[in-house]
Amino acid sequence: TEESTTEAAQEDVTSTEVIQYVPTVPTGDAQDGSCWTSSISVPREGAWRCTVDSSISDPCFALPDDPNAVVCDPNPATGDPGFKMNLTEPLPAPDLGDGSADFLKNNGWMIELADGMVCGFFTGATAPVNGKRISYGCTKEYSIIGDLHPGTVWQAERVDTDNLVTGDDGMTAKETEMVDIRTVWQ
Repeated sequence: TEESTTEAAQEDVTSTEVIQYVPTVPTGDAQDGSCWTSSISVPREGAWRCTVDSSISDPCFALPDDPNAVVCDPNPATGDPGFKMNLTEPLPAPDLGDGSADFLKNNGWMIELADGMVCGFFTGATAPVNGKRISYGCTKEYSIIGDLHPGTVWQAERVDTDNLVTGDDGMTAKETEMVDIRTVWQ
């Protein structure tokens, strides 16, 4: 709710809560689809990149009690459980690559900043800003560049996208801001 976001924004962050997300089964109509690889945004066991028709969902989470379905596109920051996807074919073998543990140690698929702003990890190619990847989209005006900075209080480098200058070497931000992170979902 807006009120809880305002209250949260008024409190200092003394430690970042890191949550390994566990889905709940959403109510409502299920959709039919399939998954073709492990999630890019949540490179861990049980997280998938899936499609319904021509729409990609990442992450989709396996359900421990139902091997024929996954939960896609949840938003733990708002409490939206996402949607249940009935699998039209079996899940593929996991393809986590070599860097999944490092990625999860230093990132999340969704983060909430100290001011209540929620940011989601970009799974596709993005442009560089100050030589760093635009890693998270927060709002139309704000993005997070580079990796998150873990610690007792995690931090992120936020950039105002309205103040970017495009040059021969990509985009440049005249100013960036280190901000505290309240919650990291992995």
